[in-house]
Formats: sequence, structure tokens, C-alpha cells
Amino acid sequence: MRVLVCLLFFFLLKTNTCYGFCSTPYSSCCLSARSLVSGASPGAMPKNMAFIIGAQKSGTTFLFDELIRRHPNIRAQQVEVDGKNRTIKEPQFFSFPARRQEQFDEYLKHFSRSGDPQDESLTFLDASPNYMYYPSAACGVATVFPDARIIAVLRDPVQRAFSQWNMERIRRDDKIPVVQTEQQEGIVSDIDRTSRGFDDMVARELQYIRSKQCSFEASASPTLESSRKNLGFFSGSSATPEAKAKDSNQELDSNVWPSWNDCFPCMFQCGIFNHSSSNDSSSQLQHIKTRELCARHPAAGLVRRGLYVHQLKWWLQHFKPEQLLVISHKEMYEDPDIIIEKVMDFLKLDPQKRKRNKKVAEDSGWSLPKPKNLIKMYSRVLTELYQYYQQPNKELYRLLATLPNNGWKNTFPESSQD
Repeated sequence: MRVLVCLLFFFLLKTNTCYGFCSTPYSSCCLSARSLVSGASPGAMPKNMAFIIGAQKSGTTFLFDELIRRHPNIRAQQVEVDGKNRTIKEPQFFSFPARRQEQFDEYLKHFSRSGDPQDESLTFLDASPNYMYYPSAACGVATVFPDARIIAVLRDPVQRAFSQWNMERIRRDDKIPVVQTEQQEGIVSDIDRTSRGFDDMVARELQYIRSKQCSFEASASPTLESSRKNLGFFSGSSATPEAKAKDSNQELDSNVWPSWNDCFPCMFQCGIFNHSSSNDSSSQLQHIKTRELCARHPAAGLVRRGLYVHQLKWWLQHFKPEQLLVISHKEMYEDPDIIIEKVMDFLKLDPQKRKRNKKVAEDSGWSLPKPKNLIKMYSRVLTELYQYYQQPNKELYRLLATLPNNGWKNTFPESSQD
């Protein structure tokens, strides 16, 4: 039976071409996620779900907190800690496809602690900023909650990269435990990573993604087939080179970049995981294979997390454009009331119940202490990063202009002096 399912999957994968929006459980490689929906109690599934998918270090915590404060119909997960309910911002459920039914039931249960999932006046919010970065999340969310509303907050990718590195540096200095990664193929632990300088981390990652032909640089664009061959493992994307060449935002003629999932499919190994709780040897083997595949990707992603256009294009393979709202970190910082009102409009929240609760940005955890003389210390790598992001940022602006909920007004800086 397992062989027949695999054969069916590969047949559907090859015969189902995606032009623009195409959310099918087969081309999206979502077969396993479907079992979660079929096994869940209908009454436990929220009628209205919204997701803040990222980007990491772009103000997602501020936005989440303000939405909860400003509207009583926004609900988040609640868990009991020491006899008291605690609100959970980042469940991270869809960051990992190896989920069993009991884990999904628990995910839903934590939402039900904050309100009736069947109450159509309520919107339940999951604000896990890794979702935009991990290709598996788009697939899982689309399969389980196909009508969900998706929100992305975007920050200058250079500032975002430094903020991520700085956060991990502070965690190391404060001796906050971080997850260890397997030391395979030259990949070091998170603790070793954060002891490296920002410039060294960026240089190592650029070298890595260029070696995989996944740097998304116009000057080094590969053919789709050569890139896939260089990646050396299974890709879940079903889009053909001809389909991708028709993308209105693509300027690379016959040289076409692979999808975000083609390049970085870590934690997106459909057909390798199964959702059974069985401890049989085949199940164990599946998990071992996936762990080996995931170990090929350096975990930090300082540079890759800023390639927003390719991540959003992947999400738009799973959701209709009208389900996506992209907002600016800078605009939210400068005038949070306007941006938060825009988000509440997008979520169709009752205007009569909204509260104006302007918050002082300096007191809301917007920034972390930075090393002194930052620009001077890292001037070379900052200049390199601003040059690196010029082309993907231009593609991003063109993509945002096509979205029906487009409210994007600004552009990112082009140098550290802007």
C-alpha cells in the first residue's frame, strides 16, 4: 500500500503544473497534513484563523501584542503554567511536518482555551515568524486552514540580519540555552555560530548558498535543471521551467531560479515522515533520512531569511493573493495606530470593539543593545549585503504592487548611510 501511495504521489506531482496560485494537496506535497484534518474533531477547528508568518526580528511580537490588546475578538493559544493561563505567541506547529494526530489535537485545544473555535466573531492568531522561512509551513497551513488570513511584516533585510545575529549573541552572553544542530558537513552548533562575528557568519552563508546555486543573484542565475542537480535531493515543487518563465516578475529570461522550496527544503520532506505513533523500524528509518537531509542546511539563515520575495512567492503558490497582507516594519514603528488599524480591517474585526492603545515604541522591545561603532565595525559586510539585496528587493516591490491588499509605500535603504 505504501508503494502505491508513493507512486500516486509522484504521478500527481509530475502531471500537476502550477501557474500562479495553485493550492492542491498533491502539487504542494501536503498528503500527510491532510490526515491531521480528517482526524480532528470538526468542532475543534477554528472557523477563522490568521497567521503572522514573519519575518523574524521584524516586529511580529509588537504586532501580536497590540492586536490582542486592541480587540477582544482576537484570541491566541492559552496554556496553563503554575495555575495561571499564559498566552502563546509562537506555537511553531507548522514549522515541523512530523506531527502526529495527538499533537494537532493539542494545538487546537490550546486555542479552545481562549474561546469557542466555532464562534464566527472570533479570529484565532498564530504568530510564528519561522513560518515564512520554512517552506513546509505554507504547505501545512494551506492544507489545514485553506481560508486563513496571512500577514507578513518586512524589515530592511540587512538590519534584520544583524538583529538576528545580535539576538543570538546576547542569548549566548546571557547563557540562555539554544538548540544544538548536528555537526555534519561542516555545520557547527548554534553556540559556536553565535561566537562568530557578524561578518564571518555572512561570508560563510553567502559561500554556502552560492555553492548550491541558490543565492538568487541575477549575475549568477542557473538554469533550473542545473540547480536541481546541484542540490542533490528531492524537491517538492511542481512548477516547470516554462511555468516559472511566465512569472510576470521574472527578468532572467531562460535562466530561471528554482522555487524557495527547491533550494531550501529542510523540514519539507514530504513522503519521508509519517504521522503514525508506531515505533517500527521503517518509521525510525524515515526520521533518520529526514534528519540527514535537514543537516545539510546551516541553521542561522541570516542572509536567506531576508530573501522575502522568494518566500512570499512560495506562499502565493498556496494562498490566493487576497489572503495575504504585507506591511512595513518601518511604517509600523513610525505610526503603529495606522498599521494596526489596517491589519484589523484586513482581519474584518468589528470596528465598534476596537481600542486605540498607542504604545511607545521605545518601551516595546523593538531593539536590542548593539555593539559600539556598529557601522564602522562591519562597514564592509554591510555594504556587501546592501548590494546583494538590491535585485531581490526590486523584485519584491514589483510583487507587492500586484497584491490586492497592497499598502506598501516605502522602499528599504540601499546603504547603511540611508
